Amino acid sequence: MQDKDISVLWHRLREGDQQAREELIFHYIPLVQQVVNRFLPFLPKNIESQDLISYGIVGLISALERFEPEKDVKFETFAYWRVRGEILDFLRRQDIIPKQQRTKIKQIRDKYLELGVNPESQEGEEAVAKDLGLDIEEVREAIRVDHLAKIVSLSEVIGEEIALEDVIPSPEDPYEYVNRDFLKEQLVEIISKLDKRSQNVLELYFNEGLTLKEIGQVLDLSEGRVSQLLSSILFFLRVNLEREGAL
Repeated sequence: MQDKDISVLWHRLREGDQQAREELIFHYIPLVQQVVNRFLPFLPKNIESQDLISYGIVGLISALERFEPEKDVKFETFAYWRVRGEILDFLRRQDIIPKQQRTKIKQIRDKYLELGVNPESQEGEEAVAKDLGLDIEEVREAIRVDHLAKIVSLSEVIGEEIALEDVIPSPEDPYEYVNRDFLKEQLVEIISKLDKRSQNVLELYFNEGLTLKEIGQVLDLSEGRVSQLLSSILFFLRVNLEREGAL
């Protein structure tokens, strides 16, 4: 659909045309799918992607109703955060991680801190799995689910324009902003310790906005391997932030 056609639909919507509303919703559905695609690699088995799409559409409709073009903000930008917010609210209401799994995740996190190994390396995964008497796939699954459990609405630009959203918890108290500069410094330092491939994964995912499949094509990796790498890298960042007392 051309820009002039979209402008006509927006004009009709402001005049109360419900057909224009439906056409705009249909036009912006790919934006909803784009947001959902960023969650898919980390979804546990009890969460259906269709649920995320449904709540994403709720966010899209809310964006259509609340958008104020005179504020000089692109609708796509405004809608992105509305869609993402609805999906996050839905996920927060779910029992994403059973109590038994939470216990396992804590054991794994504590073991990484104790051993001082890097989660993004297979050697680190193997060392932790061996010490805890777990299968390496159990360690990987716990890391993947742990990432989803900690998804929040923070999007912070660090270092070379890498937007590290979902890495650290969103502050609930203004006092927390006092430590933001320290947190940034720690993140930049920790990222610098990652190998080049891991840094590329962060750059392509957060800054360039590529999907896991697209990242795999760039780095000649399978989509599953990219998903595993991203989960491990984010887990690595959180573990090291805890180690440095930044979280």
